[in-house]
This record gives sequence, structure tokens and C-alpha cells, in this order.
Amino acid sequence: LELKVLKLKLDECERNTLGRKLFREELESTYALQGLAEVSKQFKTDKVSLHNYERFYDKAFAPFRAEPVRLLEIGVRNGDSLKMWTAYFPQYEHVYGLAYGNGSAQQIGISMATIITGDQSKKVDLDNLVRQSGGDFHIIVDDGSHIPIHQLFTFLILFPQLKPGGVYVIEDVETSYWSARGAKLYGYDIKHAGVDSANSIVEVFLQMVNMINRRFHATAPHTWYFMSPVEHDIASIEFGQNCILVYKNKNATWKTTSNKPSTYVNSMFLDKSSSTAYTERVQKRLREGFAELYTDGEYRNSLRELIPNFGSPL
Repeated sequence: LELKVLKLKLDECERNTLGRKLFREELESTYALQGLAEVSKQFKTDKVSLHNYERFYDKAFAPFRAEPVRLLEIGVRNGDSLKMWTAYFPQYEHVYGLAYGNGSAQQIGISMATIITGDQSKKVDLDNLVRQSGGDFHIIVDDGSHIPIHQLFTFLILFPQLKPGGVYVIEDVETSYWSARGAKLYGYDIKHAGVDSANSIVEVFLQMVNMINRRFHATAPHTWYFMSPVEHDIASIEFGQNCILVYKNKNATWKTTSNKPSTYVNSMFLDKSSSTAYTERVQKRLREGFAELYTDGEYRNSLRELIPNFGSPL
């Protein structure tokens, strides 16, 4: 089939079981060997044409191409990127999108794809999203407001909804470099951003590298984190141009191992006080850069539902 014809069928496919099965077979045969750059040509999305995210996604998402994927994308506009994902993952189970709005749900004209409206900076809307979708995602892509505090808040809330071995992507991290006075996006002010700034999602995840390696410097790795114990489920982090990919531990053994002090922790080569001092510096910097998370009642109380001691004095 010509790709345009297939795109039309994608928009108009029937929801009956047989029709869905036959259509998926067509999708798989057409797109099986094609990367995101080729698949995206038939869809109105800038993930390739502007950002060239295929450089990272083809590799990161390869293990899921033939799986019944459950994918969530935050920020969907008219749903074209969701349609692209259904073509890219021909065996998908369900694709969800969170679109800014009043919290309702709607279909976008293709089988097993749903848009749920809500605000990613509101825990009540993220909870509604999880309730309606069931959570348990293989892939989460944050292409929402691009505001650093929203990106961090959403990660802390939704990373637990990612399956073991899943991938969490934060797109458009360029806003963390917007240092000019008056920087604004979608009506939100972006203050105190810039290279090596405190209000930077890039800076947060650069520090997470030391969290991943906590067993080699912390005297009590099982209690060592910057903001939340959910950080202990991070297996690795990949930085790409304008995006961050966070990989979740595949099993509990990885986390258990990371929470055990290294045999060198109590050796003559480690100054135990250095890790404590470093943690205090990072936490102070987080409170300065993302002050609203700690001082705004709605943000703070939302996070305390998951992290009881969040925002307590250092």
C-alpha cells in the first residue's frame, strides 16, 4: 500500500477485532523495517523534521517495536504524534496522550488510542490520567509545556507508572538554557534558567548520575537521594540534543545492588563527609531553582502524598 493510503486507513479504520487485526498486519508489513524518520513523513509532527529525535528513539525504542506497547505522550495537540506512534509500534496495545484541557477523554479516530485532557502541573489531573489509562506504560514521552518545573514535577509523579525496563523521555529541554530576562513560553515565565543554573531540568539529571552511583560514595545508599526514593529506580540516563532519556531498572535486583554500600565505602580512600556535604549543596540548589515545588502549597502537598517528608527542613 502507498503510505498515504495507509495513513487514510489509519484515520478511518474500524474498531472490530478482525479489522483491527488485519490493519495491524498491514502496519507491521509496511513499517517493520522503517525507522522513525521514514515513518514520520506521513504525519504532521516535528519530532523528526525539526528535532531529529530519530537519532535517539530508533535505538532506545528498538526493544519495543514488536511488543504490545503501552505508550503515553504528554502534549499531543491534534493527535498526529499519537497516530505516528501507532504506525511506529504496529503491535501497540494502547497509546495515550495528555492534552492541556479540562480532564475529559476523547478518541482520535484510530483503534486503541485515547487523548485525556488535563494539566501536567496538576497532580489531580495526572492522577486522573493514571486512573483512566491504568498506568503501567512501557514508554512515557513528555512533550508538554517544556517548562522545567513542570518537567520535574511530572517526572516525580509519573516515573513510578513506568514499567521496569521502560523509557521516560523529556523533550525540548532547551528551555533550561533560556537565560534572558522575560523568557516565557505558553504564558509561563522561565526564570533563573541558563547553563549551570539552578532552574534547569538538565542540571537535575546531570546530578542524578551521582545518585545512580550512590553505593560508591554514600554511607547509607538505601536512604540517599535528592528529592524522592523514585530516583532509586533509575538504571541509566542518556543525554541527547534537546532531550533526556531515563531508563528504569529492569528488576528489583538492580536497585537492591545499588542500595548496598560498595566494599570500598568504608575504606581509607573515601571521605564520608564529602558525600553528605555534596548532597546538602545539591538539595539547597534544588530549593533555589525549583522554589515553587517546596514553597507552593499545591505543589508541595501533591508531592508529599508520594514523598511524606518532601520539603522538610534539611
